[in-house]
Amino acid sequence: MPSDPTAAAPNHPLESTSAETPPTAKVADRIATYLEDSGVAVSDVPLAIFVHESMSVTLLIGAWGLCYMTRPSVALAGQFSRVAALRPAAEPFKNLVLSAQSRVNSAAWIRRTPLLRNADAGRLAVSLAESSVVRNVMRPLTIPGKLWITWFIITRWKGTASE
Repeated sequence: MPSDPTAAAPNHPLESTSAETPPTAKVADRIATYLEDSGVAVSDVPLAIFVHESMSVTLLIGAWGLCYMTRPSVALAGQFSRVAALRPAAEPFKNLVLSAQSRVNSAAWIRRTPLLRNADAGRLAVSLAESSVVRNVMRPLTIPGKLWITWFIITRWKGTASE
């Protein structure tokens, strides 16, 4: 059976003709519709980004401070040295920590920062690395948690602002 030349040929999903809406516009429309269905208008997105990033900075500073105070790598190295099978890894780990500390001790910017001036620069470097590991391990919980908290704050703020 011959094909009808006037029938429209199926398009590839990534192809678009000038008469069609570009795929990026379709995605943007879907996101806007989803946000509005969730109670967040597109005009609320800057505030949502601010709230979300504020929580991120708070988590960064909190994890860094907690790691600075508790020193998990020192506790971990101590545990390594007690287990015979892990003992060979303990010495290179300690050497790595000492190397990082010596590099940061020579950093001039730490001495110029008033809040960090009296802190141990080596511990600051090690605790920053420790907090990075902690935050990456917690990421499967923190990302959805921060998104939910952001949504909660924005919808509650809009509810109180409209009253």
